[in-house]
Amino acid sequence: MNKNIIIWSASYSPVIGGVQTVASEMSKYFIKNNWNVEIITNRYPISLPKLDSVENIRVNRYIFLNNPVNYIKNRRFSLIIGWLFYKPYTILQLFLRFKRVRPKMVLLHFPDNQLIEIYLLSILYRFELITFMHGDEVYRLRGNTGLVKKYLLMKVLGVSKSISFCSDHLFKEFAKICKKEESLNKAFIMNNGVSNYFLNYKLNNTKDNFVFSAARFVPAKGIDILFDIANHRPNLDLQIAGGLNEDLSNLGIEPSYNQNLKMLGKLNMDEIAQYLSLTLITIIPSREEPYGIIVAEAICCGSPVIASNIGGIPEVIRNAQKNLNDEEKIIFNHFVKLVSPIKERFLEQIDIIISNYSQINEYLSIINKVRSNFEWEKRFESVSLI
Repeated sequence: MNKNIIIWSASYSPVIGGVQTVASEMSKYFIKNNWNVEIITNRYPISLPKLDSVENIRVNRYIFLNNPVNYIKNRRFSLIIGWLFYKPYTILQLFLRFKRVRPKMVLLHFPDNQLIEIYLLSILYRFELITFMHGDEVYRLRGNTGLVKKYLLMKVLGVSKSISFCSDHLFKEFAKICKKEESLNKAFIMNNGVSNYFLNYKLNNTKDNFVFSAARFVPAKGIDILFDIANHRPNLDLQIAGGLNEDLSNLGIEPSYNQNLKMLGKLNMDEIAQYLSLTLITIIPSREEPYGIIVAEAICCGSPVIASNIGGIPEVIRNAQKNLNDEEKIIFNHFVKLVSPIKERFLEQIDIIISNYSQINEYLSIINKVRSNFEWEKRFESVSLI
C-alpha cells in the first residue's frame, strides 16, 4: 500500500509562524501513523539549504518566483531573469521528485506562489490533494490578487479532493467570494491546535509587572491600538513582540520612545512562551483575524487575555471553554475578555482583570482542562485525514 505523503507548506521550520506549526504538527501525526512523510517548501530565506532534515523529516526547498508581470511593471530586471531561469528549473526538479516519491496524498498549506507547479503535478501524478486555507490567501481574493492568480487558485481548488479552513469565519469569508458550489461542497473546518511546547509550559502564579502582545506588524493586527493604550496608561509597562521601531513606518505609526513601551522584535517559541507565562495580561487588538492562535497559546500558558471580538477569535474562546463546568467558566470569563477593537474597551478590561487578580490561582487551576481542547492529535482525528 502506498503510504507516501508530501506536505507542501508555503513556509516551514526553522521559520516560525502559524502555517509552519500546522505543517510540522501534521508531519508528526502522519509519521506516528506509519506514513512516509517529506516536506516541500519555499526556500526563504535564501540562506536555508536546498535539502535539509528537520526532526528527521526530509525538507526539500525550492525557489518559487511568480508574478513576472509585476516584475516587468516595476522594472525588477534581476527578478525577471530569475523567473525565466528558476520557473522551468523548479518545475523540472519537482517533476523528478514526484516521479521518485509517487505520493498518495499531497497536503497543500497556504496556496500562493506554487499554484502553477501544484496544478501541473496534480494532473500528471493524480494524487489526492487536500488544500488548507489559513487566512491571507482568502482575504486577498477580495480584490488584491491579480486575475491570473485568482484563476490559478480556483484551478487548484478544482482539482483538490477537499479544502480545509482554519475557522468557520474564514470559510464564510471564502463563500462570499467563491460562488462555485463544487468548491464549497468540498470544504471542512479544522481549527488550529496549539504546539505541545505551549501545552506543557510551566504555569506561573507570580507574574511580572508588564503587559504583552505579539503580532506581525501589519494594519490588520491593530498595532496602533497598542500605542494608544501605552499613551493612555503611562504607568503600564507594555512590551510588543513581532517587530521593531523601524517596522512601524509601513503602518503610519511614528516610532515611540515612551519609557513604558518596549519593542522586542521577533522572538522564538521559547521566548514567546516565557513572556506569555509571566505577563499580567496578553493583549490581542486585531481588526481582522482568520483564527487567532496566539490567543489560544496565551491562555494555555496561563496568561489572562483581552482580545478583539472579531474573525475566528470567538471560535478560539469556545474551544477553550469546551470542558469547563459553569463555575469554571465564570472564573475563565474573569480573566479572558473579548472586546471591540478600540482602545477604550481594552483600557476598561485591563482595569477589570487587574482587579480580579486575587483569583489568579483559580484561573490557573483550570488551564490544564483548557489545554486538552487544543491538542493537535484531537484536531486531526476530528476531521479524519487518514
